[in-house]
Amino acid sequence: MLQVVREHLGPCYRIVENVWRFFNAVFTLYSPCDMSSSLLLDQPTVNLASQLLFLLLQLATNKVRFPAPSSSSLLHIYSNQEMLSRYIMAKELEADIADAMGRAKWTDVYNGALKARNIFLEVDIEYRLICEAIPPHLRRFTDLWVYTRCISHGIEALQRQRKYEEAVEWLQHLLNNKDAKMFLMDARGSWWDRLALNLDSHLKKKDEALKVINAALEDISLGDKDRLLLQDRGEKISGTWKGPMNVPDPERIDISGSVLGKNLGDSRTNRFIIRRDGTSYECPVEEVALNYYLRNGYKEGVHAEGAIWHTVFGLLCYDIIFDHQKEGVWFCETQTNPADLNSRGLYSRRKMAFDERFDIIEESTSEELIDLIKLAYDEHYGETNSETSWDVFTEFAQLKRFILCCQPKVLTSIFRRLVNDYRNCRSGFPDLTIWNDESGKLAVAEVKGPGDKLSTKQRLWLQYFSEHGVTAHVCHVTARNSKRVDND
Repeated sequence: MLQVVREHLGPCYRIVENVWRFFNAVFTLYSPCDMSSSLLLDQPTVNLASQLLFLLLQLATNKVRFPAPSSSSLLHIYSNQEMLSRYIMAKELEADIADAMGRAKWTDVYNGALKARNIFLEVDIEYRLICEAIPPHLRRFTDLWVYTRCISHGIEALQRQRKYEEAVEWLQHLLNNKDAKMFLMDARGSWWDRLALNLDSHLKKKDEALKVINAALEDISLGDKDRLLLQDRGEKISGTWKGPMNVPDPERIDISGSVLGKNLGDSRTNRFIIRRDGTSYECPVEEVALNYYLRNGYKEGVHAEGAIWHTVFGLLCYDIIFDHQKEGVWFCETQTNPADLNSRGLYSRRKMAFDERFDIIEESTSEELIDLIKLAYDEHYGETNSETSWDVFTEFAQLKRFILCCQPKVLTSIFRRLVNDYRNCRSGFPDLTIWNDESGKLAVAEVKGPGDKLSTKQRLWLQYFSEHGVTAHVCHVTARNSKRVDND
């Protein structure tokens, strides 16, 4: 087999390491987002440079469009060649770690993370201050940010190896060392939670775990979903401990759905079926719930989670989100979003424009909103960007019917929560959005099959929708075994 492969490949050459690093640096300056080593965590075998070149080919042949300007500025955060080289070396280390994680080689992951930790600890104060002075949405393109992420991978490796004492030590360093607090801030919530879990469940130090949770709730960098997660853990550890957040249980609906037999040769526990037009279909649990709503006062609905709300947000605020005049956010024409989308800078750098747009939306009628959406829809249809999912609606007419059921203040309330903390609020939307344009009814529902539980983000979004006048349910679907398929 190897001989056949060699014959088809022809001559192969190994590039000299320094030459490869040079091209890696060029590609990184040209498109730092596409060359981020964090992309390898989900796909460790991907060649980022090849993927970037393929995207550029698609762009040049008009097979794809992006919202980025055609002539962007290069990334200007490196004061000299050495600073860029340090970032390239850090990315190489994380790439090796990502590969080891993909193969469950936890000793190799730990060794790579230990190397990153030692480098991080040895950095002089002058260089650290240079990196810390860079805006947070660009700081992620520095070696210290990548090394911090590598240390976090090392904590995962330690936990996999059941070395909980050492994992606690590493977590405490990341959370309490002032030099580490300026990097990977969005991960602090998960670090606090993992520290409390290790202390409580693995080391049986409940009092210390509660102290950690109390300290975590004072961390101003944490979003609501992290605070709620920590609060849940604290209340689980101690029946007398109470957290500051009040998130009531959402309204619950219980329905049942017919299932096929369980022993069908795969690992799936329940295979739900529904009957339409005299024919039975296997379907996911969400479609069972959607079918229920369509028989109980709603005409249309989609199983799209946040895609439906992101799409409307992207269309009504397109020119603000993808503003080409914002400096330091556009580096390559292949970007699907500005570089500060997942940072607090999304709102703070565009506050006046967002606030003015939200005022316009609130003062508009549904018909006027549809006209505004239609302008962006026609101009940008088919474009690949982070906000708009063109297939979430079957046609523009369906989008129009949806908007007729959305009160303008409901839309702006959702948009405000999204832009104020995009990183923490971009996901967790309910599975189903259902409406009836004739009656004006609108509802959202998170669907749970047997054994499923709501995440903190899902609970917060359900509460938020309910507080702003949208019917919000958690719909629990139980399996009903039957020798025949019921017409449900």
